[in-house]
This record gives sequence, structure tokens and C-alpha cells, in this order.
Amino acid sequence: MERKKDLLFLKKKKQKSFCYSGSGAVSRARAPFSKSFLHLFFKKEVLASLLFGLPCPAWASPTVTVTKPWVRYLLPSIPAAGYMTVRNDGDSAAVLTGASSPSCGMLMLHKSEDSSGMAMMMDMQTITIPAHGSVTFQPGGYHLMCMSPAMKPGDTVKMTLSFQDGSTMTVAAPVYGAQSSP
Repeated sequence: MERKKDLLFLKKKKQKSFCYSGSGAVSRARAPFSKSFLHLFFKKEVLASLLFGLPCPAWASPTVTVTKPWVRYLLPSIPAAGYMTVRNDGDSAAVLTGASSPSCGMLMLHKSEDSSGMAMMMDMQTITIPAHGSVTFQPGGYHLMCMSPAMKPGDTVKMTLSFQDGSTMTVAAPVYGAQSSP
């Protein structure tokens, strides 16, 4: 049932707290269980998540990091492409569901691949970053497709990545021209 999928709950196990979400994402909270004020605060925050359907607290989201972000810009009339490495040090997969940027009319998840000698580009609804793994966005593979780019080489653009668990991450990416890259 969908309602069960949306429930969030807190479970005690070996003096560590865990937050489970409908996406299956599990992460260890930073604060151990104790009778401190901090413990009571976290308990109330998770209880609020249960009662009011709020997203899982930010302190319990999977550990996802982005390294080496950059954008290749060609011309205003040609889509730009965003590249990076997304690393997931969490114990379960993280699912990237979208991206946005004020420097793009629309920012989409894409994948390029060569099939039987024919280059193809596909719109991706999601990209899964495996637990304790990474996905590299690079030319000829996964990338962020920036339609109607409002940037130029030398700029730095902000891109916000959205994940299935409701969390977001904003990264700053330098812009390079057609003949350069980091």
C-alpha cells in the first residue's frame, strides 16, 4: 500500500538511530541515543515526520557527494552539458530523479550511448547511484542536458540535484568552452 511506503519511523538498534524511508534509503544518524536534549530533539523531529508526512530529517539522508562538476558550453542555441562524479557512501542506493539550474531553461538527466554504430541520446527518468559506489557523468555517457543555456565560458553555474528521498544538493560548476575542459 502507498501509505506504508510513505511512512517514516525510527528504530533503535545497538545504540544507533536509523531512518527508513519509502525509497529504501537507510542511513545512520549522527547522534547516538542518549537522554540528552539533542536526543529528545531528534526524536521529536522524527515523530513529526511520522505524524505529518514531513520528509525524513536532513541529518539522516544518505551520504552523497559530488566531485569535479563542470559544464561544456558551445553556443546559446545549442544545449550545454553538465558533467561530474556522484559518490554514494551510504548503505543503500541513492536515486537521482532530476536537476534544475537558473542558468538553464530546462536541465534534464540524459545518457548517450553507441548502439550498433549509431549514437543515441536518451532522456533518463532516474539514475541510481549504488551503495558505496559512484556514477560518473562524462561525455559519451550520463550527463545533464542544459536547454537554452544562459552562460559563457568562465562563468560558474549552480545546479541543484534532486533525489528520490526528497533531498537536494546544489553544486557550483565552472563553465568551459568547446575546446577546453578541466
